[in-house]
Amino acid sequence: MEHDLKSNSYIWQDSPTLRLKAWREFRKGIAKEDKLKALEYCAKWWSTVPIGVRSIDPYTPSTWPTAWELLYYNDFCEHSRGVGMYYTLWYADFKDVEIQLVECAKQNDLLTLIIVDKTHVLNYNWGTVEEMKDIQHHLKLVERFSGVPVNQAVLKQEETIKY
Repeated sequence: MEHDLKSNSYIWQDSPTLRLKAWREFRKGIAKEDKLKALEYCAKWWSTVPIGVRSIDPYTPSTWPTAWELLYYNDFCEHSRGVGMYYTLWYADFKDVEIQLVECAKQNDLLTLIIVDKTHVLNYNWGTVEEMKDIQHHLKLVERFSGVPVNQAVLKQEETIKY
């Protein structure tokens, strides 16, 4: 399954409903792919999101938007892009996935990395999948989040967004 990433860059200008539908179809598609190919598609898909100023507090997952809110409000930063990758993989049934907040000496930055099977890393470089063994010497772990915020992603009926 090839994903047309050129047309994908336009979904961020579409309505919230169309963005959510596109994300659903994308998740369904990568769930059928071999793991490494799915990770590459995920990294490339999320590389098309428009990045602005910090939109989430990377230290406080309890304040992060749900997957649906993230796509609905279309307000992304480098950290929320990582959270979007996490949601995408989790809901495409990749369960050995976690979020690591790290200080990166090489990039002199705080990064929200997505780690799959403790070996593959997304959101380190734009649109690529790295191997942890190749970059770990640049990283200092600040916090590790696994199962979060998906555990909080199911909203009560009265809190759901109606559109």
